[in-house]
Amino acid sequence: MGPRVGVGRVRLEGVPLDYDGLAAWLHAHPYEGIVWHHPDGRLAKLKRRDMPQP
Repeated sequence: MGPRVGVGRVRLEGVPLDYDGLAAWLHAHPYEGIVWHHPDGRLAKLKRRDMPQP
């Protein structure tokens, strides 16, 4: 885990980027989900409840 970025935000290192890896990682950690920030301002959020239990 990286340093805190803001309230409720943590910069994450080493999070898997494949579907099965993300599902397992999300269910193994206490976070609601992960948000990706694109340089042009777009956001994408993947929530734990959107992923099946591994």
